[in-house]
Amino acid sequence: MNFFIASSSPRRIRLFKILGINFKQLRPEIDENIEESTDLSPSEIALKIAKDKVKAILEKHDFTKNDVVITADTVVSINSKILGKPVDENEARNFLRLLSSSWHEVITAVCIFNDGNLESFFETTKVKFRKLTEEVIEAYIRSKEPFDKAGGYAIQGIGGLFVEKIEGDFYNVMGFPIGRVFETFLEKGWLNGTEFLHSSERATVEIWREEFEQ
Repeated sequence: MNFFIASSSPRRIRLFKILGINFKQLRPEIDENIEESTDLSPSEIALKIAKDKVKAILEKHDFTKNDVVITADTVVSINSKILGKPVDENEARNFLRLLSSSWHEVITAVCIFNDGNLESFFETTKVKFRKLTEEVIEAYIRSKEPFDKAGGYAIQGIGGLFVEKIEGDFYNVMGFPIGRVFETFLEKGWLNGTEFLHSSERATVEIWREEFEQ
């Protein structure tokens, strides 16, 4: 099979490489902003965006029955409020104050397209933050880490210091439930389950640029 992951996220690319397979990276161009007035639940929002990414890719490329396209989208939710990627320091500050001493949910929706069929699922992880002082919040903002992360923190980075406990898939909090994807690929016979023996550093990723487009 030929695998294509439609994502601009370096974290998702790094996690997909754990599978030990070669793949191509596509970069979907869609508007991920969700109107505040939407009646959609957080999981429905994530799924809608992941499906929109598939649609955007299919509009630009043709695929065969041996091609598998994967998209994903992650949202962070606290008390049904969606925390996207903070647009400025003030929003990052507000996000971190909300998360302090509280539980929140990280939801990632994954879409898998193959031979005209689209399948999807979503994974939910609950995360509890430690109490954050204003001094810690301000220092974290100065680190610049919050600004390209849903929810305004990175569990695999400095933000991991703030996590007291999690319930569910750790990698899901990073933005891609790679274990669930691995299980799905095994069930479909697309992997034999030993590919990860190849170092993920040797798994090649090719970025599809204009000259590769069909």
